[in-house]
Amino acid sequence: MKKSLKDFRGFSFLEILAALLILSFALIPIITWVPTSIQTKLKTERMTDAIFLAQSKIEELHYKIIKNFSTDYNQAATAFNAPYQAFRYSISDDLNPNLKTISVHVWHTETPQNETVFYTQVAKR
Repeated sequence: MKKSLKDFRGFSFLEILAALLILSFALIPIITWVPTSIQTKLKTERMTDAIFLAQSKIEELHYKIIKNFSTDYNQAATAFNAPYQAFRYSISDDLNPNLKTISVHVWHTETPQNETVFYTQVAKR
């Protein structure tokens, strides 16, 4: 029951070459998809952080306004504390004596065009 080398079958060079060609055509879309996926993930993380930071700043301002309504809350671009020092925010106050409209603008320093804006209104009590 010995088998000779002639009976032993394997893949020919052309079959291997054809398989590699088909595999490379299948992998090209996957390879081009990976950088796009990473960029989308980074953009989403930055947007989520900006929303979180804007919401927390609005809540902080809301508390301060209730305590001291007459203060001017306008503020130029300012960096957040660590670990969010790559984000900046600015505050706009319409200075209305009875109903303040406050807007908080938050952006990442690398992508300032992707700005997140939150608004709140506080009535004088």
